Amino acid sequence: MLPRSESSLKRQVDPPQGILRVYTLEGIEWPTEAVMDQLVRLPRQLGAIIQSARARQGMTQSELAGISRTQQKTISAIENGSVGVKFGTLLRVIASLDLDIKIGPRERGPSIEDVF
Repeated sequence: MLPRSESSLKRQVDPPQGILRVYTLEGIEWPTEAVMDQLVRLPRQLGAIIQSARARQGMTQSELAGISRTQQKTISAIENGSVGVKFGTLLRVIASLDLDIKIGPRERGPSIEDVF
């Protein structure tokens, strides 16, 4: 894993308030569509992002489990959207993929009065 510092993080365009901001390390060659700001409101959405990041880095579930000090079955559960994973474990997995999360206020859509 590459060393992390504030100067090595490359921040993408600011997304709207309330969505998960994903940061990547400079020097990692990821396709443009892989560098993303993703809205996450469901466990399966976060699981899909984690699975995609792991696959882009060429890692197996077992390799990611070893790096993040957990079991392969836990990585599988996270990627499948299980809600029974400890938050600390989830944060270690995210950090092991060189990703960060930022939580912001939820955006509200237009009210029904604004639509009609």
